[in-house]
Amino acid sequence: MYELFEAEENIKQEIFQDFLYQNNQDFAKNISWQVIPYTRLKKIWEDYIRMGNVRDVKGLEAIERIAIRNALRINVITELAGHTSYGSSEEDIEENIGYWVNQQMNCILPIDTTDKNQLEIPYGNPEVGHNVKDRFFEYYLTDPKSGHLYITDYGLSAIMTQASKLYMEQVQEKKVVLIDSILNVVHQRSDMASWFVQGGSAALSNLSGYEIPDEEAGGYDTKSAISGRYKMADYN
Repeated sequence: MYELFEAEENIKQEIFQDFLYQNNQDFAKNISWQVIPYTRLKKIWEDYIRMGNVRDVKGLEAIERIAIRNALRINVITELAGHTSYGSSEEDIEENIGYWVNQQMNCILPIDTTDKNQLEIPYGNPEVGHNVKDRFFEYYLTDPKSGHLYITDYGLSAIMTQASKLYMEQVQEKKVVLIDSILNVVHQRSDMASWFVQGGSAALSNLSGYEIPDEEAGGYDTKSAISGRYKMADYN
């Protein structure tokens, strides 16, 4: 578990470093996002259902890494957006973005209006300033397809519970079940599904054989061919 927490902290620092030091001039870059290739996922799942084992171990390990990494990223971003009861989002932002802004300001020489060649800080006019924090959320942490932040108020506890089990699991066949349970959770939300698997909810419906359940009609009384009936309480 310590290694998992350390991995999450590393992802948080990676997010800040990429945003602050690898961004474009306007700070309008989106975070890069890798998803599970559907064709490979489908082949491994079909092999498991048919034979009860995993033939493509390297493929499963690649899927495992993406599932865990994306779960941790969503957890970190949800925390930074202040949508969790834990964490210190304002302190993290001040410690990283605030420190970077101070660094930039310290590099600026006193403004000489007679010097037309004087350089300006990259985020805009130093007299006016630029709200880098807003750009962090409005551009960098926003899914360009949906226009929504990579955060969720639904299913995060269940996703993190299963991701932590997956992180510690060594048996390939048990990894399949744990990954499938994570996909069961994200299947319910089209935006989250698209953050994990190529093709999103439609691809997962095809993989599992059931449509996205209608919460208003009773909700989530569905069954996966691998991990059984989907119940959120089983994953908490």
